[in-house]
Amino acid sequence: MSIAGIWQNEYGSRMTLTVRGSVVEGVYASTTGSTGEFSVTGWACENAATTEAGQPVALSIKWHTLVDGEADASWNWASAMGGQVNIVDGREAMVLSHFMIASRSFEGLCKHGVYIDKLTFYRISDVPKPVENLNFIEAKADDPMSGSWITSDGSLMDISVRYESEYRFGHLSGFLHFDGMKLALSGFTDVKAEDDQLDLQATSIVVHDALNNSTIAMGGFLKLKDGALELQVLTNQTTGSEVSYTQSQISFLRFTRKV
Repeated sequence: MSIAGIWQNEYGSRMTLTVRGSVVEGVYASTTGSTGEFSVTGWACENAATTEAGQPVALSIKWHTLVDGEADASWNWASAMGGQVNIVDGREAMVLSHFMIASRSFEGLCKHGVYIDKLTFYRISDVPKPVENLNFIEAKADDPMSGSWITSDGSLMDISVRYESEYRFGHLSGFLHFDGMKLALSGFTDVKAEDDQLDLQATSIVVHDALNNSTIAMGGFLKLKDGALELQVLTNQTTGSEVSYTQSQISFLRFTRKV
């Protein structure tokens, strides 16, 4: 079964997801922190979850509300989530490790940094509500995230940015090149970081690896002063539910701009 539908977690937050092939789009309605509705993009491997093998998922969320709301520090943030859908006692459970990328401090809540949580979503509807298609426009040529990025071991990302038409956030597309593979990526970045005089630009990138039946979720910061792109990485593989604690492996990547 596709992961298209409506999913709810233990906090009462809901994701409405649509799926086209392996591409996931949707809306996240939060009940914690800032309330509102937030854009979701990501990937799901096409083999549906069974009792023997889960379905890897990676999702990117940008925490700038799509509906009217009062601005706060979290509007600069992003999230990366990775894990899999498992069948547990006959019920689908989407278990995701969550990197919350807080690029600025939120008074009374947290300081800036990367925060880790584990979220479990259960399907509450097979049929998703329609998700409004957002309009995107070409980014300016000198956008901080646009271009090619490389690690010390030669892994490469080519990233293009398109701005949401109301300039609330940037949508990322492109490819990750490593181990001889060229993998499609998507995600979000905070296009208001420089305008808001921040040193850190929250960025979330998700990748589909169809050959290995896995997904990758990366979240972290573009450090605007020194130009380094530093990302925590979750590589999500399929496992049986009895060993789902091995579903996601964490690592770290530091990219610099390729010249």
